[in-house]
Amino acid sequence: MEKVKLTKKQAEIIESIKDGTDDIANFLTHWHTAQDKAMVATRENFTPSLLMKAWEYGYEIEKTPEERALDYYETLEHLMNEAAAKDNRGKAVALSNERVGARNILIMLGIKIEGINA
Repeated sequence: MEKVKLTKKQAEIIESIKDGTDDIANFLTHWHTAQDKAMVATRENFTPSLLMKAWEYGYEIEKTPEERALDYYETLEHLMNEAAAKDNRGKAVALSNERVGARNILIMLGIKIEGINA
């Protein structure tokens, strides 16, 4: 099975409960006794089942929508530069226009993302 995808907050909860233990029993004891963390976890849709999967298979932190948008924007820039280096002006212009479109949509929605439009 592949790693579980967690939010940054969920990963922080696991790490704070882990407290240097490699023993699942101690880990679960910390989980159940850390009422404040459990309350936060509930708000984070962090179930015991998800916790067990993260422990068993490991986890990776899921990117935020802003991080995914920035990755997309930077990928377009990379592809645009490659097209320009290969003298493919039409493709470079199309990719440049796609970047402008992405930026304009964020502006219309009132969303500012560092590296794109902030």
